[in-house]
Amino acid sequence: RLEEEAAATGRVENGTMAEEKKYIKKKIRPGAIVLADDDTAILVHYELEGQMYAADGVTVVTERSNATKRIKVKTIGATDIEGLAAEIVDKCKLIHHSKIPKVEGLLRDLRDREAGGGVQAPDPTPRRGGGAGTTTATTAPSSSPAPVVTKGVVRAVRGRKSFYDEHQPVAVVRGAPNAEAPANARRGTAPKPSSLKSPAVSSSTGSKRVGAAPPAETRPKKTPDEDPTSPTLRQMERLAIAEDERVLRETAAGGASMDLAYANARVPSLANVKSHAEDLDEYLERLYDDDMNARVDATARIAALARRVENLPMLLGHDTLVQTLARVLREEGRKSVDLATNVVSVFFAFSNYSQFHPAILENQMGDATMRIVDLETKRHDDRLETIKEQGELDEFTERRLALAERKQDRLLYVCFYMLLNLSEDPSVERKMKKRNISVYLCKALERRSVDLLVLCVTFLKKLSMYRENKDAMKQCAVVDKLARFVPGQDVLLLATLRLLLNLSFDEDMRKSMVERALIPRVVDLMRNPHFQHVSMALLYHVSVDPGTRGMFAYTPAPKILLDFILQVEDLHGAPELIALAVNVTSNAKCAEIMCEHVVSGPKRERGFDALVRRGIRLRDPLAFKVIRNVARASDNARRNFTPYVVDLIRLMKEEEPGSDLMVEVLGTLANLNCDALDITETCQEHGLLEYAAILLSPGEVDDDVALEAVMFVGSIVCEFNAQHVVDCGLVERMYTLMSDKKEDDEFVLQIAHAFGAMLRCEATRERLLRGTQVVHYLVDLLQDTNVEVRKCADSALDAVMDYEEDWAVKIRRLKFESHNREWLDATRDGPGDGDVDGPDGYRYDPYHEGPGGGGYRDDEYGDYPDEYRESPADTGMYSPGTVLDNPQEYYGEEEEEEEVHPGGVGYGGHRRENEYY
Repeated sequence: RLEEEAAATGRVENGTMAEEKKYIKKKIRPGAIVLADDDTAILVHYELEGQMYAADGVTVVTERSNATKRIKVKTIGATDIEGLAAEIVDKCKLIHHSKIPKVEGLLRDLRDREAGGGVQAPDPTPRRGGGAGTTTATTAPSSSPAPVVTKGVVRAVRGRKSFYDEHQPVAVVRGAPNAEAPANARRGTAPKPSSLKSPAVSSSTGSKRVGAAPPAETRPKKTPDEDPTSPTLRQMERLAIAEDERVLRETAAGGASMDLAYANARVPSLANVKSHAEDLDEYLERLYDDDMNARVDATARIAALARRVENLPMLLGHDTLVQTLARVLREEGRKSVDLATNVVSVFFAFSNYSQFHPAILENQMGDATMRIVDLETKRHDDRLETIKEQGELDEFTERRLALAERKQDRLLYVCFYMLLNLSEDPSVERKMKKRNISVYLCKALERRSVDLLVLCVTFLKKLSMYRENKDAMKQCAVVDKLARFVPGQDVLLLATLRLLLNLSFDEDMRKSMVERALIPRVVDLMRNPHFQHVSMALLYHVSVDPGTRGMFAYTPAPKILLDFILQVEDLHGAPELIALAVNVTSNAKCAEIMCEHVVSGPKRERGFDALVRRGIRLRDPLAFKVIRNVARASDNARRNFTPYVVDLIRLMKEEEPGSDLMVEVLGTLANLNCDALDITETCQEHGLLEYAAILLSPGEVDDDVALEAVMFVGSIVCEFNAQHVVDCGLVERMYTLMSDKKEDDEFVLQIAHAFGAMLRCEATRERLLRGTQVVHYLVDLLQDTNVEVRKCADSALDAVMDYEEDWAVKIRRLKFESHNREWLDATRDGPGDGDVDGPDGYRYDPYHEGPGGGGYRDDEYGDYPDEYRESPADTGMYSPGTVLDNPQEYYGEEEEEEEVHPGGVGYGGHRRENEYY
């Protein structure tokens, strides 16, 4: 439907590109968008500004030129105008999205022109860039200055509709302005008649060709300035629209508010100042002149000398230059912004080289510069207060304030840049921190100069590496000010993302980023190669907080991450990508979205299938970290693993025990067993229980592998394989591991969970209750500081109480003792009835310090409630507090006569019933 060519940065001669110039930095400013006179094409005018090295290889030269991009529209008859306009704007980077309505209007004009009889006859004068015979072309950049329209004309155009929307008696072909038109339009005079191109006129029966007009004798004669269809007025309007777009380009690029007064303000540049090194002494003498303009001119000429690198040693070696300029800045800098800018520009040129820094610091230029920054910041605040008080300003006041703001931006730019160069010395940077440099930089983020904003953001990024500066930025709400730059102009956007990355190490800063809705905006930048690395790193830091991971489900992040994972062969070379993918897929909704995503390509397969096949084919442990999270998401996600279970088991057994891939696959299998996907029988057929028993043998593997094995056993044990679990010796190995890893919360939690699963199966429950002291161990975990451990232990004890009636009363009493330990300790300190239990007349107290966690006390039990006193069948069931080596250590082997006390059955002489052990 259309063909278009990227903007050229070199010269175009006879339809072919000459050797492209090597620019250090280039900037493109979009201009007017018009129809081509001689072809079905749209012309986009733009201005190219590039910086390149001169012939000496040191001096930087700025070059400005005008150029045009031609977008050829092939078919437009029955085409969807809105869709075609959106496609043109999407493909052409020179056209902003806000110009879609204008492109639609041009396409409608082009369609009407074709319907009326075709394209206007081409001008006999040869066109640059190939003319109508080429599909796309770019005109040669011109060295002539861009057309300038006065502010009044721009405002008149902006404040009303297009002239031709209201006065259009006939269809008029809108062509690009010719070479003479801009100059004439700029002067506000009509061009010579010979320089105007008349629209093509063609009469035929029953139809009018596009651009047709009534015969000359039937039309009233008008001068070019009065005729609405005159090319002069059309060109003036197009130039006004182009200027309006150009002055608003900073808004579209940087996201900052921009008014015409600020954009039209012109600040004199030092590039046009003529100066000579032999006249340096004369310039210094003029610094003592009473006329401020003379002093400003003298400092401007000295600054122009400092712009050339070869002059710096000469300037620095002068006897009085540096001291004189420092004195002038301290004494006269407050009186003139231009004077301060010129003087600081000289020292800024010196600051670009580290060997000149001592000379700058000796003259206390750092202190003087900070004073200037403080003064200009206060002036800016006062100016804003004045504007608020006065309300609407007249045009003259707007221009005056805009020019002052432009000059102030330039002064702050050289001040901050010089301070940035001087901050290479950590001692100097500490002094700047004491002078609140971070606060001044954060306030400067509210300004409108893109160059100044880029510099301030870069400076803040350097300072943000230290906690004190980061805290100062937090108090200034720096994230709120940076959010308006995302997305925005490329250089400013990249610097902003890097600063946000440094700030994202702070939890409060991450919350501010989430509140400012930066997640979806940064996600959109992941597809851009220029911002891919830093945007993924920033999103990874944000995803560290579990509460924010669910927000990624409402962005294209899961799909984009899956596409990237499938494209990268070695994920070890993309740590930000795999780290972000692991964090995002830990959210169930994000994992499901990733599973259902259809990968673009000839096969059109689901993303989940492509991911699992890639992990198995490449044996990639990093890919299996993502797959493991998917297996943990939901039953719907687990059903997708049905055809891959056997392949995963084979892959795990082929790997060496303890390898990264083996650990991840074992963890994946541990997450799969559920009602939706029962892999119990498959695992038993392939001998995974015996494999897990080997892994749980003491000293066989590292702790992380043993932990995965515990998790696997806890998820796979059921009534179907309970007896096989007992036969493999997994119960004894788990119980031994419990004593060895009692200080590790993760092991304790997973072992308690595995015990809970075993206590729900008859064979494993019988072995645990009769051969171990697991009940006392679980009761002791009820006092653990970890909430999850307490919940898991309580759930396991409930399982015992559900299946074993004899243990229900005992566990309830043990829970009571554990929960009311402080009260019981307090009641034991009071006088009792002399009941004893144990050798030498001492009562056994399981909470008293001693071997195995228990001991004997000579005090009495106190007022223990009757309903909680033990029956003869329950005698001796006290919680030992810790796991004992054998039952005899806790219960003893002596038989004593029963002693009955007035308060009820005593704790003394019952026979210890150890048969349930």
